[in-house]
Amino acid sequence: MRNYRSFENMSLVISPSLLCNLRCGFCFQTSFDHSVFLNVRILYEELRPAYLHTTDLLLLGGEITITPGMKEYVRYLKSSFPNIRIAMVTNGAQFNEEWIELAAETGLKVTVSLNASNGNTYHADQSRGNGRKIWKRTLTNVVKTIIKEQQIQRPILDKLSMVITRNTYTDVRSFVMMAFFLRVNVKILYNCNGVDEKSAEVTGS
Repeated sequence: MRNYRSFENMSLVISPSLLCNLRCGFCFQTSFDHSVFLNVRILYEELRPAYLHTTDLLLLGGEITITPGMKEYVRYLKSSFPNIRIAMVTNGAQFNEEWIELAAETGLKVTVSLNASNGNTYHADQSRGNGRKIWKRTLTNVVKTIIKEQQIQRPILDKLSMVITRNTYTDVRSFVMMAFFLRVNVKILYNCNGVDEKSAEVTGS
């Protein structure tokens, strides 16, 4: 009989900071305090016993790509605990060549919260910066990641995700088709506070 309370196959989800470079209208965060970080002693020392029993570790933000020390942390995990499967969620805007190389080197799996199939729809849910330019840069990073996958013959991108809001609900089909064209898995999330009843009916029709 399987022991369902075994600690030999643990999963860890770690959010080391609230730092984020975007301001998405559907975001659950109410604070983006740039002065608050998870103490490195927790990451490298206090959690070490847990790592010995961990098979899957997921990094969430804030935004991981702009959180100080995260590249070094991923390398530490891979070198010290090579059996851990490491994954992260990112908005992708700063998932640049350095991060792509790190993912190729460590086996890091990545979910990119792209949230739209075009810059105009993406821009409608952004309250900071030029959403059209951010979307274009993010898609470019996604394509570069796919090219890297072809070079190393191993997947890096796990999913492209989209949050359905009143600004994006008409874009769901195009988003899914774009992901299928890129041959990347899709994750669709429903923001119940961001879509009114009429929008939800149209989305489901």
